[in-house]
Amino acid sequence: RALTFDPNTTNKVWAGSVTGGLWFNNDITNGASQWQRVNDFWSNISISAIAFDPNNSQTIYVGTGEGFGVGDSKGAGIWKSTDGGSTWNQLSSTVNYAYVQDLITRNESGTTAVYAAVGQYNYNGQWFGNSQGLFKSSNGGTSWTEVMPSAGSDNHVPADLELDGNNNIWVGTKTNSYGEGGGKVM
Repeated sequence: RALTFDPNTTNKVWAGSVTGGLWFNNDITNGASQWQRVNDFWSNISISAIAFDPNNSQTIYVGTGEGFGVGDSKGAGIWKSTDGGSTWNQLSSTVNYAYVQDLITRNESGTTAVYAAVGQYNYNGQWFGNSQGLFKSSNGGTSWTEVMPSAGSDNHVPADLELDGNNNIWVGTKTNSYGEGGGKVM
């Protein structure tokens, strides 16, 4: 579900799996280089997104929970590392983010802003998540503000976040039951 190059080390790649956790490979160009599991004992290993801080590449954010169909896997918010991935802590402000579909970080006048595309879904006959929409944190994940709510009863849930060359965020949404979806530039 998630794959990104590490900006600190040439050829190091991080990968996240819907129900398989977080992994890294120190040299993706070497066929003999082994994938290393980060931790099997997080309270949730449903990795859906990985984002590095553009102002401090030692800070990494990892989102959990995947709600894209039959393979749904409930998450438990966002984890953060401030030491290049050696240790991780769950952000207590996000424990109710059951489905973090995507994460992106953006430099906003020297301050890192973290954006999380969050959904609510039915898992095994029960609804999970108390938040849905696009959320932003400008204080390292201590608190969040909803900056683009889901589109009411139509349930246009942010699902994909991309940053273009002009520092604009493009937001793609999941389609609703009517087959409608869309996007927005921020």
